[in-house]
Amino acid sequence: MFLPDDLEKMKHALPEVTIEMRKALEQIMVEWLPGLKSPRAREYLTHGVGRRLRILQRCFENVFAICPVGHTEPLSDAERTDLEISLHAFVINVHGLLDNLAWVRVFEGTRSGGLPPRTQVGLFDKPIVGKYLSEEAREYLARPEIIRWYQTYANNYRDALAHRIPLYVPPSTMTKAEAKKAQELEDQIMEKMKSHDFAAMEALEEAQDKVGTFSPVFVHSYKDTDRSPPVAFHPQLIQDARTVVECIRVVSIDPKK
Repeated sequence: MFLPDDLEKMKHALPEVTIEMRKALEQIMVEWLPGLKSPRAREYLTHGVGRRLRILQRCFENVFAICPVGHTEPLSDAERTDLEISLHAFVINVHGLLDNLAWVRVFEGTRSGGLPPRTQVGLFDKPIVGKYLSEEAREYLARPEIIRWYQTYANNYRDALAHRIPLYVPPSTMTKAEAKKAQELEDQIMEKMKSHDFAAMEALEEAQDKVGTFSPVFVHSYKDTDRSPPVAFHPQLIQDARTVVECIRVVSIDPKK
């Protein structure tokens, strides 16, 4: 799926991104938290943003450990399930962290006034939140590429995960000939199951698992109208983590300065 140079860049990105997330957590606790006056803003920063950032870092490490960059061998069912668990947790907490950031600024900015409705609070598509952000934050969050990342990917996959079809890592990709071979083996497996020949059935399942090539991608629905094409999860998680770190940086800027 990738050129050798791309694979090397992703391998080097793993420790770099881990360090970037760790530094973002330090920034939250050392630089941002002490200046907040609202108890609810402090809670949402510490136990919302901070907690989710730790989860994101661990999920990021898990994904790259279960399926290293450049891996092409089929994963076991247990490995794919563990991979999907980490991807699920990563995607849902990216979305939650962004909402937590918005609430930190809203709580801090409305200490003497009423809060806006919950449906009006968010970093994207919620104009009322803009007045609680710095000019740099507003400019960053209005960039077309950031809006596109949020709408077509982060929000899309979060909604699918929470309400429709969860993220799925296909066991393999196949050519037409390979797909035909896999179906033939499936038919044989069913026949052995009917005859209770479980030893032969397991041997056929092992042969079936070796058909095709593993591709490190995830999808949600194949049929929904807002379905997305398969997403290569190594580069996507790198981009997601760095976008989250940058969102933390710009939202942490005091809008009064």
